[in-house]
Amino acid sequence: MITGIIENLKIVALIALAIYPLIKHSSFKRVMLRVASPREKTITGIYFGILSIIGSLIGVVIFNYVGIQGNLIGPLAGGMIGGPFIGLVAGVIGAVYRYSLDNITRLPDVISIIVAGLGGGIYHLTYKKSKIQLFKVYLYGFALELGRLLLILRYIEPRILAGPYYSMIGIYMIIVNPFGVMLLVSLVKDIQYNQNLTGASYAEKSLEIARQSLRMLSNGYDKESMEQISGMIFRYVEVSAVIIINGEDEYAITGTDRLKKWASKRYGKGNISIDYRSYVEDEQRYLIERLDDIVVLKAPLWLNNNISGELQFIKTSTDIVATDIKMIEGIASFLSLQIQNTLINDQEKLLIQWEFNALKAQVNPHFLYNALNVIKTMVRLDSDKSQELIINLADFYRRSLSERGDLIPFVEELKLIKSYMDLQEARFGSRVSLSLDVNPSFYNFRFPSFTIQPLIENSI
Repeated sequence: MITGIIENLKIVALIALAIYPLIKHSSFKRVMLRVASPREKTITGIYFGILSIIGSLIGVVIFNYVGIQGNLIGPLAGGMIGGPFIGLVAGVIGAVYRYSLDNITRLPDVISIIVAGLGGGIYHLTYKKSKIQLFKVYLYGFALELGRLLLILRYIEPRILAGPYYSMIGIYMIIVNPFGVMLLVSLVKDIQYNQNLTGASYAEKSLEIARQSLRMLSNGYDKESMEQISGMIFRYVEVSAVIIINGEDEYAITGTDRLKKWASKRYGKGNISIDYRSYVEDEQRYLIERLDDIVVLKAPLWLNNNISGELQFIKTSTDIVATDIKMIEGIASFLSLQIQNTLINDQEKLLIQWEFNALKAQVNPHFLYNALNVIKTMVRLDSDKSQELIINLADFYRRSLSERGDLIPFVEELKLIKSYMDLQEARFGSRVSLSLDVNPSFYNFRFPSFTIQPLIENSI
């Protein structure tokens, strides 16, 4: 019995070693993150099918071309890890190869391999939101191996071989092969743990990028802020360069000197081109472009449901991995929202400035018409007074039309009011008067320009 268990453990060990190349493949990593495409799932399913073939090839023959084998391990583990599709692909591949080997257990083995793939998929759907319990995995594998054993004992011909098969082959397989499944799933469990640590690190980086980009966009979205944000993202993301493109054929890059020269040739002189069709019509959330030894990962920047630019990660020494994709999608999403909020704030400021200028345009012509009428009258009656009024009118318009910003010292507003009232007193005489009682400590207080004069004019 010990010899049979040792031989079966050798098979399990070889299958466990054979899974390591798959662990390093980007398709398998995306399967672990549950963001894999159908193509990536197919690749992973094929690999687990190859593990099933290996389990048949390295089997130890006991009698009549029948022996200890591990062809259920690959499909069952593949289904548990990746779901029904991967389990089915692996099961079909393993079953087709097993069918090509003609011996007395061929049909029960073929049925059991396919059922193992689907059974593993059912396990995945049932427990995918739960923590992996290795003992439960072992029991699941034990049940499927036991099912194969019972199927073989029921249909094996000649019947006299049922006893030897059970004692020399079946008993070892139902004990050891589930251990192989548990071993593969345990390896994946460790990978997921490491990916969770990496994901936590990326989440922390994303939050810091969001916080800093918000500050950088506080003064508007322009070439300078694009350069600041690209530089900041470059410090947090492990790529060779970061490029931000806006909708005005401008770009900002932070990275190596070689990639800066490459970007200058690629995007200089208005040569910027964004693949709108893939983003809008094909609903792609990201694009990957490979150019010689350069790999470009792209994600769109949105503004009011329209593409307003693009965020790019560039790598030269390594390929794009799943964490890069998750990172660029997250950064592009919140960066789009921040840019939109910044542009909305800029538009609100422009609207307020426009309304303010419109108010000045409405008040000033009306006042100018009345002031000129007063000066016309005073020219005939008192030439010295008319000269004083002209000086006051010029001073009033110099102060009211000069671009002094939104906030001015309060004393400047008082001077504007005095020039205005000098003209009104000349027009209305003793019927109007203005008394000012202002503490000098308020003279330098920053005050919204052109605020009090319209109130005084309306009161008159």
